[in-house]
Amino acid sequence: MEVRVRDIMTRDPIRYRVPSNIQEVVSVLIRNNITGLPLVDQRGKYAGVISRRDIFEHPNESQTAMVMRRANTVLEDDSIETAARELFRQGRRHLTVTNRDNEVVGMLTPQNFMKIVVERFSGVKVKDVIRRTAFPHMGEHADQRPANDIQGIQDICVPGGR
Repeated sequence: MEVRVRDIMTRDPIRYRVPSNIQEVVSVLIRNNITGLPLVDQRGKYAGVISRRDIFEHPNESQTAMVMRRANTVLEDDSIETAARELFRQGRRHLTVTNRDNEVVGMLTPQNFMKIVVERFSGVKVKDVIRRTAFPHMGEHADQRPANDIQGIQDICVPGGR
């Protein structure tokens, strides 16, 4: 049986609306102890996603619509391999899951993949599976959005890596 996004996603994630201001979003993030959330428009349709990182990258912006990313989503019926590829492609840690009506139904982060990693690779040495380290690079190029942990997930979930 092929594992689908709906099998591992966090269902019914906290979402916020646009238009709104950044202070409102920050309050929601803090109150719920989360690092990012999907944004919906006035009709309840997916509009974008915002994370602490997006907010820190735009410290002088007050409007959510100017800070949010209009990132691609995955469908709840997509395979986890498709989701792992998209998470890696975006180089971020929040991937919104929508239904065919573009309504937010879930959220994926690297944490959602951990059960699959354990199931598929219990008994396998990590060094035999992951081809890259899973530590963020803090050197002179730290501003280049390292995605090593996400690459590690893709290496594990997607046969042959990318």
